[in-house]
Amino acid sequence: MEAPTRGPLRSALVLGFGVTGRAVATALTSRGVSVVAVDEHPTDAIRAEAASMGVELVESPSPQELTRLVSGCDLVVPSPGIPESHPIFGFADAEGVAIESEFDLADRWDSRPIVAITGTDGKTTVTTMVTAMLLASGVRSIACGNTETPLVEAISDPDIEVFVVEASSFRLATTRWFQPSVAVWLNFAPDHLDAHASLSSYESAKASIWRDLDANSGVAIASATDPVVLANRNSEVSTLTFGGAGTNADATVSDGWLCLPDGTQLIAVDELPRSFPHDIT
Repeated sequence: MEAPTRGPLRSALVLGFGVTGRAVATALTSRGVSVVAVDEHPTDAIRAEAASMGVELVESPSPQELTRLVSGCDLVVPSPGIPESHPIFGFADAEGVAIESEFDLADRWDSRPIVAITGTDGKTTVTTMVTAMLLASGVRSIACGNTETPLVEAISDPDIEVFVVEASSFRLATTRWFQPSVAVWLNFAPDHLDAHASLSSYESAKASIWRDLDANSGVAIASATDPVVLANRNSEVSTLTFGGAGTNADATVSDGWLCLPDGTQLIAVDELPRSFPHDIT
């Protein structure tokens, strides 16, 4: 899949002015983009933050006012967790205004490698572990995305070599283009149906982590035991699976050792601080 065509970015509407919304507004304004923020329940602290940034903050606009705001910008950036039922999505579609996530914006401005991790459970743990392993290997990396540091903020650090991105379904659902070097999908279970229109919509958001992987160099990593994850594999990219003993996974447990796909014994299970099933698979 080719990256979407992107027009000039002169003005943007940021929906929600929490941690990610503020990071997005900061990234946009620092690049000369005019920003208007919409927040339905801003606190005094949020109002003060918007004022200090020179960003117009519109509180709980009527449908007519929201339509006007959307039609007057080049791009809408919803904050993670905005329900798919929110009227802004219909207004943007009707006005022909693109919707992008913070991942899209980061892709506009940065091309350094990304390891992306999604899944209903375990995202934060695995993101933390991968970041720690990279740092221990001498690779300057940072855990970002669905953390205290949005990806669009993390890219401002020129010293980072690899971004380890916790990719929630909230972010993936509004992303037009996301091409990590490695994309991991840990597992799937019903969740977040207050934000997603349906279970199918939630699944599609998760599956999109593999949609734009480079056919030649991208690597997908999948649970060997989750049927939903396996059913969404991208046949155009290399996929490695992980799972416990007897799962026929590429990376597995064999003779009491965690083994890499090439058979290399990584560490003995009894040397791990914890060895519950979810710890080793």
